[in-house]
Amino acid sequence: MSQQRILIANRGEIALRIIRSAKEMDMYTIAVYSDADEDALHVKRADEAYYLGGSLPAESYRNLKKLVKAATDTKADLVHPGYGFLAENADFAKAIQKKGIIWIGPSPETIRSMGDKIESRKLVSKLGLNPVPGQLKPSRLRREAIKDAESFGYPVALKAAHGGGGKGLRIVQNEAELIENFEIVKRESEAYFGSDQIYVEKFIKPARHIETQILSDKYGNTLYLGERDCSLQRRNQKLIEESPPEWLSDYGRERLKEYTLKIASTSNYVNAGTVEFLADSDENFYFLEMNTRLQVEHTVTEMRYGIDLVKEQIKIALGNSLEDYKLEPRGHSIEFRINAEDPNNNFLPTPGTITEYREPTGNGVVWACDYDPDTGIQTAQRVFFHSGEVAGRPDGATIDVDGCYWFAGVGGWQIVRVTPAGVVDRIIEMPVEKPSKVMFGGAALYTLYVTSIAEGISDMAAQPEAGNLFAITGTGTQGLPQARFAG
Repeated sequence: MSQQRILIANRGEIALRIIRSAKEMDMYTIAVYSDADEDALHVKRADEAYYLGGSLPAESYRNLKKLVKAATDTKADLVHPGYGFLAENADFAKAIQKKGIIWIGPSPETIRSMGDKIESRKLVSKLGLNPVPGQLKPSRLRREAIKDAESFGYPVALKAAHGGGGKGLRIVQNEAELIENFEIVKRESEAYFGSDQIYVEKFIKPARHIETQILSDKYGNTLYLGERDCSLQRRNQKLIEESPPEWLSDYGRERLKEYTLKIASTSNYVNAGTVEFLADSDENFYFLEMNTRLQVEHTVTEMRYGIDLVKEQIKIALGNSLEDYKLEPRGHSIEFRINAEDPNNNFLPTPGTITEYREPTGNGVVWACDYDPDTGIQTAQRVFFHSGEVAGRPDGATIDVDGCYWFAGVGGWQIVRVTPAGVVDRIIEMPVEKPSKVMFGGAALYTLYVTSIAEGISDMAAQPEAGNLFAITGTGTQGLPQARFAG
């Protein structure tokens, strides 16, 4: 059976994310690119790349005709739109389906009804749920917006009807600010989303911004994958995403689940989706919008539920059922967004070339990643082990023939072995507080050598062997031969 061919109608981080999951499913990946992205990483990682031309999004990633042609020219079986650009464009989804290609996302009809903020507010109102007070029709004229703003009371939000991601959104405090920003928001809406339709919505403050994640199949089954708090924002852009929200009561959580499942059922929702709410201090919830696509913050949910949402999107599009799918949340997940900003200019976004990047490791966190020896590129970084489970700070590690990870527990009086699954399976007590480095050596690499630190030991009389080199035999395993790298 030949590989299924999947075209990713997007760029950058989300394109790379989709490529990774698709390849793990043994699918043939097809990237698209503009003039500006000819050397981009998503182009290099895909099995095939299709040139769209142009430098501006309107000439490439937002050009519906070019993307449909790309899908047909490359004989794609499926199209994943990612997020942003045309991900919530019903006409794009319909055009792809008309070509007999599988669209990875909800139906064009659902996108049209739920992706449009005004239409989704109408539907939710009919369900008896409370949307944020606002217009149920677009404001074509400033005087319409002024009239409605006065009825809701300032402050109000001017919002793109087809927007998302904080684009096409301005908070105005009075009529003068509304007049000043009305045409600006319309132009932003047209530029980012291809429509200048905007509407007026009451700005609720103080409020928390909370969203719920779902997966739904075409058989009527829906998985509710918890809540994410994204209240900490700057310039309407999310900075921190957290799951589960610590402030949310069990009763509030059940109501959010009830509301979300009702919306999913009524809209005949299929695939991954996110419902967004505002919550006041009394846990009154107001429907804000629905994102009919994969959310930027999807990784927060993935970490908590141990699920690959992109793979599940693809499986659902191929007709898989969620009927017997059981998931239980675990732990706590937080995502921090890294923004390039100028601290000397009111932290305004600042583009440029990254000259150095260092991953935050955290105290005691051991990371794992996939490594391509041909390119030197590291991918799929993930937490392998957290040393909070054992005494001491991990240092001076080595790997044995079983793929187990050995490290010196500095300050913990011990050597620790961790299985490839990240589970501690052996601890060797040491006569010194600060073992510092482990390495296999000797005949056939059966001896585990351990260095230690004498500096900083307050009572050397209690640790006369501190600073010595130790040789440990009888571990039942052996080390790997030294790997030599060219260059």
